[in-house]
Amino acid sequence: MALICVITGVLFLSASYRFSKLDLIYLSNVFFYLAVWNLLRFFVIENSFLPLIFSLFSIGIYAVSYQINSELKNRYQISALVAQTFIASGFTLVVTLLQPCQTFIL
Repeated sequence: MALICVITGVLFLSASYRFSKLDLIYLSNVFFYLAVWNLLRFFVIENSFLPLIFSLFSIGIYAVSYQINSELKNRYQISALVAQTFIASGFTLVVTLLQPCQTFIL
């Protein structure tokens, strides 16, 4: 499944260059994040490491944005920052909603 996500991401990336539809880069990056998710599920990584791994992947995409031309640079940076925001807020939401309630007796 991860390989299918990577291939789909590369196809959307290629289509964005070929058809000059630069907004397809966002969709391409979504498939790359899904590929990372599928790899982490395949290797049975603990849930507590997921935000760290996805944050590092976002930083990697942000670092890649400095190696490409200016017209694509902004799209990659925005994609990485939006993903980082979703990761941070999503993990906070999951932690607060799914943590078992603990009662403390004083």
